[in-house]
Amino acid sequence: MTRAIALLCALLALGFMTPALAQSNDKHSRILDQQAMIAGIKSQLSGNVDRTRSLIEQFKNSEVANEEDALTALFDGIEADTRQMLASISLTSDFQDALDDMRAQIDTLIDRNERIPAGDARRDQRLERLYELRETYVAQYETIQDMESSLTRRLGVLSSERQQAMLDSQVDGVEAIVAALQGVVNNLTALDNQLSAITSAVYEAPEAVAQN
Repeated sequence: MTRAIALLCALLALGFMTPALAQSNDKHSRILDQQAMIAGIKSQLSGNVDRTRSLIEQFKNSEVANEEDALTALFDGIEADTRQMLASISLTSDFQDALDDMRAQIDTLIDRNERIPAGDARRDQRLERLYELRETYVAQYETIQDMESSLTRRLGVLSSERQQAMLDSQVDGVEAIVAALQGVVNNLTALDNQLSAITSAVYEAPEAVAQN
């Protein structure tokens, strides 16, 4: 009889303790899960912070400056080459003098052949060829002059484009920093959510745990 009463008391005590023990074990398990998630967030956050700081340092210091120097050197080279070519075909260049002389020579050849009496088949063939060649030559001559004016105008545009390219490069750098910083924000938000979940697990009312 005594043994039966003792067993009954033990069972009753165990029955009364089970909800509290179950609640404690559930909280512990949930907090361990949150701790594991926080460890993962910590690793991501550390990487994103380092990346953001590195990008900011690059922007402030040498790498952005180096990129600007590279762009400057590129545009300087293009401008120098273009100006050199323009100088070689300008109105005061030896090339332009040669073109003018050649045009005069074509006119002289035409005049010489026109003075030959008509009726000579070879004379007519030469004149036909010379007329066509002069027309082509004049068109080429005018195209060269037009291109000289066009290239001069484009050099002015190039100067503006140089500045635009440098500003674009700086904006690209800021864009990369903002993108990296968003990763930090996302990590911190996730960390806040995990800590909130831990707080809820610790302070959740017993009734709510029992209902779960």
